[in-house]
Amino acid sequence: MGIAKVQAVPQGSTTSSGTLAVTATVTAGHGLILLIGGHISSGSLTVSGVSDTHNTWAHWTAAQKQQGVALGDIWYCKNVTTGGALTITITYSAACGAVATLIEVSGQDTATFIDQVVAGSAASGTAMDSGAFATGTADPSEFVIGLAVGIVGNTFSAQAFSPSLTGQAQETLASATAAGIKASLQVSDGIAASAGSKEDFTATLSATGVWIAICASFLPVAAAAPNSGFLAFM
Repeated sequence: MGIAKVQAVPQGSTTSSGTLAVTATVTAGHGLILLIGGHISSGSLTVSGVSDTHNTWAHWTAAQKQQGVALGDIWYCKNVTTGGALTITITYSAACGAVATLIEVSGQDTATFIDQVVAGSAASGTAMDSGAFATGTADPSEFVIGLAVGIVGNTFSAQAFSPSLTGQAQETLASATAAGIKASLQVSDGIAASAGSKEDFTATLSATGVWIAICASFLPVAAAAPNSGFLAFM
């Protein structure tokens, strides 16, 4: 069996403490992908850490994108060590409008997990475009994610991947909409149709504003090699 989405958990809040907690019940042996957005009233914003009580989290630094007061980012856990209720704390560099979507997958590669990423163009307008992978997907059935961040509480539509994905879905919008610190995040995902796909994620923002679009892919566990041995009979 290949990689498969188990659940998606959106979370959004305006935080003066600089942290956002995402709570979910997860299964040992699965992988976790944390898609993060944020908006700060002035200056720049980063994520300084992601942690929970059991697991090791890594920052996909090539996926981070900053555009003015907006942030898009990806952190991941290759292999959940202890299943059950889990609270993941995202620590931002400052008070912000914090949004995140946690995706749990099964059948993932627990050695490398991540494959291709493009931290897409960020601009002001309504037409969002991550750009395409420079190198095609390594596996014919990778899990592909498109991350769309807006900073004015806007909604997103016309989410699409080129080449198109199998079983594409749009996850629930996560928003933080307090005055002065606004952020919205929507995640789209599905399975690549073939190896070598140079995926490009696009979407439309409901009103003109600064946006960030990121596209990334994650590896399934490698298929076992066929048994090349043979039995010799006397």
